Amino acid sequence: MHRLPGLLLLLALLPIAPARAAIEIVIPEVTEQVRNNVHQFLSLTRYAERDDVTPETMSRLQRRIVAETREALQPLGYYEPEVTYDVAQTDGGWRVTIHVTPGRPVRLSEVSITTVGAGEHDRAIREVIDAQDLKPGLRLNHGTYERVKAALLRSAKNQGYLDARLTKNELVIDRTERRANATIELDTGKRYSYGEIAIAQDVITEDSMRRLLRMKQG
Repeated sequence: MHRLPGLLLLLALLPIAPARAAIEIVIPEVTEQVRNNVHQFLSLTRYAERDDVTPETMSRLQRRIVAETREALQPLGYYEPEVTYDVAQTDGGWRVTIHVTPGRPVRLSEVSITTVGAGEHDRAIREVIDAQDLKPGLRLNHGTYERVKAALLRSAKNQGYLDARLTKNELVIDRTERRANATIELDTGKRYSYGEIAIAQDVITEDSMRRLLRMKQG
């Protein structure tokens, strides 16, 4: 009890920690897809939870906003967006408001997806093509383009075409005309089959074990 006043005096003399200088990033009136992409590209996002953002640091970061935002919109097909921003210092840190007008998007004009090789008419591979995730008139989306390529290769390998590869993989973009041509060609190669199946176990009989297999030679 006698030491309490001294303790209170010591606490009073300790420095008070500065308020957290977090960065609040606001991107109004855009789709969730646009908002998420911009957040991913912004250097500001990496500093959003830091407590050491000085005015000098903020000045350096905000000079990147326009370029990074424009870069973030290109994978979504928007190559000529209008970008402005406001920065305000608040009691808790900083508030950055980014205004984005995406503008007219680049659209797919010509799309060619073909397959050659032993799996040319394989049903699973055809289903990827017939889904028409890429077709003329759609807004260009680089993510969709990459997913279709990956789906073609994955489907071919799942069907046993282990040497499958893309022999053509072209995305030509005309920014002036706002159009893009996509060309994808898959060479499936030959289909692999099971060879001799050897089983090493001593729990059940060989015949019983063979009946449990879900594949067979050939």
